[in-house]
Amino acid sequence: MRAFAFELTLLCLLTSMVFPVALLGAISTGIARHERLALLASAGLALCVAGVWFAIMLY
Repeated sequence: MRAFAFELTLLCLLTSMVFPVALLGAISTGIARHERLALLASAGLALCVAGVWFAIMLY
């Protein structure tokens, strides 16, 4: 179970580096043009936070 939590934490940390960059890109180019990208980035960021919280709870 701990190995799964470690892998989940690693995956969440890697994806949490990508989603804020996508969100900043969407904001800088205008959210109206890239509404789906901003929505995907914010949903992914929320998923990463939930995944990290879940991994911490497993420890």
